[in-house]
Amino acid sequence: MKDDVVTGHQRAELPGLVGVWRLAWEDEGLVELAPLSHGKLIPSGEAVLAEGQGVLPSWLWDGWIRFWRGEDPAVPLVGRVPPFFGRVYAVVRRIPVGGARTYRQVAEEVGVPEGARAVGQAMRKNPWALFVPCHRVVRTDGGLAGYGGPTGTPLKRALLLMEGVTALPGGVSLKGGRP
Repeated sequence: MKDDVVTGHQRAELPGLVGVWRLAWEDEGLVELAPLSHGKLIPSGEAVLAEGQGVLPSWLWDGWIRFWRGEDPAVPLVGRVPPFFGRVYAVVRRIPVGGARTYRQVAEEVGVPEGARAVGQAMRKNPWALFVPCHRVVRTDGGLAGYGGPTGTPLKRALLLMEGVTALPGGVSLKGGRP
């Protein structure tokens, strides 16, 4: 664990079942959760997660474990985002484990049917990856747009497979379909 003198946030870098992640928090909640590596599914299961125990505060540790078990992390998110982004993040948080939505579907649900690109911008700037599961948002044709940049597509695919998603909109199969 590191204290950030400039922001006052505490930080840690931890492996998940997929990838390595940077977490930043303060007493009120999670400030940032971002991928540091675009690794593959780690077959050793929850043993790898033990690194975080004692590093994270208990409320964040519990949410971290709940996420990797396919449950709602139920962690308070702290930070300011534009109102449209906040509406998008609320919709995305309701996408269930094993589910996926298109950028267009999310845009329609927030009341901006032509706002798919704006939803994409909100996903690109999402400070709480995993807990606002932007990996569950895909292109209308089922393609996997970038996740943490273009090199993040393998991470997005691995997260979706870990959650049990095998087919996406547009009939794309994650087990051999195009990215």
